[in-house]
Amino acid sequence: MSDLYSIRRENLRALITKHGNGEIAAAAGYPTPSYLSQMVGTKSNRGVTEKTARRIEEALRLPVHWLDQERDAFGKPVGKTIIPTSLVVESTLPVKKVPLSIVDPEHFADCAYIVCAAMTKYNTKLPKDKFAKVVGMLINSADQSDSAQQNLAETLVSLSM
Repeated sequence: MSDLYSIRRENLRALITKHGNGEIAAAAGYPTPSYLSQMVGTKSNRGVTEKTARRIEEALRLPVHWLDQERDAFGKPVGKTIIPTSLVVESTLPVKKVPLSIVDPEHFADCAYIVCAAMTKYNTKLPKDKFAKVVGMLINSADQSDSAQQNLAETLVSLSM
């Protein structure tokens, strides 16, 4: 893979394989999955544009520019991706609830465990809504290292007390 459109196409194919075309289309607000199929098909006639990539990332609660990074078979970034600051824009899309089936269960469990460990460290309990928000923030920071996620969880728990 070399150009940005190819990288996005491969990452979108991986997401569709994992979660299904219909579920991703629904989460991103597309009326049918055919729009996504046109982008990832073998004879794709439609590229994954900047606007479409950000819309899908936001709908799936992926970090901004997640689709722009080359990834290995496990979904981990390969090498470094430099995003020009001119491309970083604030999203104007409405926030949608992502079906729980979109979230990788192992990643969800890891994030919940990290938050529980932070609560134990600070000898506190969070209300369900705050616990869910902290876990959600960790899920959205999937590209960070384990220690960075642990530090983020501890900071968020301490601020929530």
